[in-house]
Amino acid sequence: MITRFSALRAIIAGEVRRAAIERVRYIGDTVSSILTIYVVFLVVFYGFRGLAGPELPEARLEVLLLVYLSWLFALTALQTFADEVSQEMQRGTLEQLYLSPYGVWTILIVRAFVELLWSFVLVGVILFLIMWTTGVWVPVLNIRALGPLLIAIPGLWGVGIAFGGLILINKRAQGLLQILNFGLIGLVAVDAYPLGVASFLPFAAGSSTMRAVLLSDALPSASWLAFLAAVSAAYLLFGAVVYRVFEGIAKRRNLLGQY
Repeated sequence: MITRFSALRAIIAGEVRRAAIERVRYIGDTVSSILTIYVVFLVVFYGFRGLAGPELPEARLEVLLLVYLSWLFALTALQTFADEVSQEMQRGTLEQLYLSPYGVWTILIVRAFVELLWSFVLVGVILFLIMWTTGVWVPVLNIRALGPLLIAIPGLWGVGIAFGGLILINKRAQGLLQILNFGLIGLVAVDAYPLGVASFLPFAAGSSTMRAVLLSDALPSASWLAFLAAVSAAYLLFGAVVYRVFEGIAKRRNLLGQY
């Protein structure tokens, strides 16, 4: 008899293998994505420094780098669920996920974690290239800085889950998601630490806390980390509820297998 743990381990192994095969098979897309993100930042970086002049403090450049880093993580977290739902619908395999004995939610959540791990590898490569090229080195491998960011990521998963539910009904809702991707720039750049109105936005407080830790050596309290977790959990729950509502509508209209 297959235990729940061994089944979960098999799902994780299968999803890691699937992600690796897709990256290798479409290696051109993988490399082009890295180069595109790298070149875009260099254009922004040198353009910003050129406009500000040589007297621009290095701390400002570090902030620019950290905001861009946060945006990359936020982009991956937001798009994961919506993209997976859209791709499964295009392939005609979404109904197969619903027929899985492990449940569609288990598979999608495991995929989200796998994509998060992949984003760490991707962002790590891009970050090294950026810091090596610009000469601006930021010690990002700091658990005090990455901790708040990781706690905040599920909040954006919740937003992405809600959009995934919308895609079940409106197959072309990804256009709205693309617009929201640019809105993420403001979300990760806003000052949400310490507590303020912006702190209740998804991911904003986590990104702001990471910058505070790396740039001013701030030490977030346990109560602040608990606040980040509560906000993140609230958005995750909101997204799950919205997805369930749209999922019920899609089932009644027999839309799960259509694109």
